[in-house]
Amino acid sequence: ISPPGNLPQPPTSAALAQTCRTADFEIYPIEKIIIRKSGNPEKHPVKENVSAQLINGQQIAKSIRNHIRIQVKRLDFKPGLAVIQIGTDSASTVYVNDKQKDCERAGFHSEVIRLPSNTLQEKVIDLIQQLNLSKHIHGILVQMPMPNHIDEQIVIDSIFQKVLK
Repeated sequence: ISPPGNLPQPPTSAALAQTCRTADFEIYPIEKIIIRKSGNPEKHPVKENVSAQLINGQQIAKSIRNHIRIQVKRLDFKPGLAVIQIGTDSASTVYVNDKQKDCERAGFHSEVIRLPSNTLQEKVIDLIQQLNLSKHIHGILVQMPMPNHIDEQIVIDSIFQKVLK
């Protein structure tokens, strides 16, 4: 999607770092980051001779989501994402469910369309053409992998690039 002039721009690195500093953590270059999955430093000790900064990834993600939610509230429309999943790949299902939750948290409209693995390519393209024309959908995600009988590039190429006004 090409961002129109009236959409809020994503935060700059400096602005995001400032936001993060106020939340008791700081953003550092990726080569200096260690992410600890547990809050217990005894379970995941950091070696003393490593030049790194410990960060809380969940806290950073929460801060970014809050920033996005605030920006979405400033819009004069509700952004919408449609996600199409063809088949029942379990990892894809987890990812699609997470995208739906992320949309809800950010204040987006979200549609998840699950199709059986034997769905014909033409049916997928017809669905995408309907979503392309929807005033409620501003982005379309087609979850990979797709069944072998579907040409992924043809499906992807059927998604229009929208310019919002």
